[in-house]
Amino acid sequence: MLSANDNGCGMWIDANNASGMVPYSSDVSLTGLGSISYRSCNNYYLNQIFEYENGALILVQEDRSLMKLAPAITLQQPGETGIGVDVNAIEITGDKRSISSNAVEEVRLTSDSRELLFSGDHPFSYVEITVFTEYPDAWAQYFNATAAGAGLNSSEYAVDVSGMSVNFLLVGDAGVDDITLRIRKSTIEARLDVI
Repeated sequence: MLSANDNGCGMWIDANNASGMVPYSSDVSLTGLGSISYRSCNNYYLNQIFEYENGALILVQEDRSLMKLAPAITLQQPGETGIGVDVNAIEITGDKRSISSNAVEEVRLTSDSRELLFSGDHPFSYVEITVFTEYPDAWAQYFNATAAGAGLNSSEYAVDVSGMSVNFLLVGDAGVDDITLRIRKSTIEARLDVI
């Protein structure tokens, strides 16, 4: 089965500085980002799901989920300028549709737009990214690996899974505004066609 926009994944990004001043706060809600999924119905092989959501490709087998393609959420290694967070959310638009068959099916993807939602002009003391997903284990593993790869220690970040959401929190050095944040959204139209 091949489906488009059958999953209501999304993302919430909240950031603020040490003083809590309104001009320096950012609150971005990216709900209903859409998804593309493939579900196998095998008789002689382990059934699996490939899910593309929030820019990530996730492989699901039984109760396990693993990220095969990382989303466009990156961390710059900390240094004299602090931590840099760059988020490029991927929104899948188009009709909600599913095709189930044994024939070859096709997903047509058309890039619609790319917009800058937040420019990163002001530093923050904390940035919180919450991802709403059916596969929280894969996202939690990704956030932990990304933070470790950027050289962050346990006092600078936390990853929490609660039901169908994953919360990734970055904290600046002792409440100092040293986290820069840039948020972009790319919109892609997905259309399922029978060949």
